[in-house]
Amino acid sequence: MSEHGHDRHDTHAAALRDGDIGWAFGITENAVMLLDGERRPLRVNQAAQVLAARVLPGRQADGLLALLPDEAWAHARIGGRWAGELVLPDGVVLEIVLRDGHDAGTDLILVILDDVSQRTARQVELQQRHDELQAAHRRLAGAQEQLLQSEKMASIGLLAAGVAHEINNPIG
Repeated sequence: MSEHGHDRHDTHAAALRDGDIGWAFGITENAVMLLDGERRPLRVNQAAQVLAARVLPGRQADGLLALLPDEAWAHARIGGRWAGELVLPDGVVLEIVLRDGHDAGTDLILVILDDVSQRTARQVELQQRHDELQAAHRRLAGAQEQLLQSEKMASIGLLAAGVAHEINNPIG
């Protein structure tokens, strides 16, 4: 029994039938699962089912939970939260957040998964372009320095030619 006079089963039942939670689970683009303290799914949104079907063909959404390292569960239990990225063998990158309600007086666990593969690919591409631009900048800076040295040498040459002319042909 909790401090509010409800047992945990009542809390779970309320979470499952709460219209606001159902609405939130339905509209989010992220894969979201609400678990009990034993890591059994109480609620799984459509996005989680779609993600599971794509990355784990033939398996249910709760199969995604097996991808999480054991230390993630332990860290979330102790600190209330764990976040990390997993790279699957096919190159899919999942950003995962675990929220454990143990410290808040509930044994519910919220799991949020997001496929960030495209964002990661864009970051890699941006880094490559950044590196290319830095290399081009270094080449341009070198060329500018050479041009500056050439201009200095040309000016010195003109000055020397003018002095030599004056020596050979003095004024007056």
